[in-house]
Amino acid sequence: MRLLHGYLRVSIFEARVLSKPLWNEFQIWGCGRDALTFLTALSANAKKKIVAIVDLDDKKIGKMYNNLPR
Repeated sequence: MRLLHGYLRVSIFEARVLSKPLWNEFQIWGCGRDALTFLTALSANAKKKIVAIVDLDDKKIGKMYNNLPR
């Protein structure tokens, strides 16, 4: 149920926010469970707009997720 809710939230976020011309690039802050669910749920077009995935946890820095560096 959590994943379904996450995918629904991302779908709405893409339609209401990322579809605007101002949002031609964005960053994701945090690489925890919810951020990774968010990343997975993004469309291929939205993933192209990501310029950075930021986290302060040394265990996560320099790793890859879904073919994107984090």
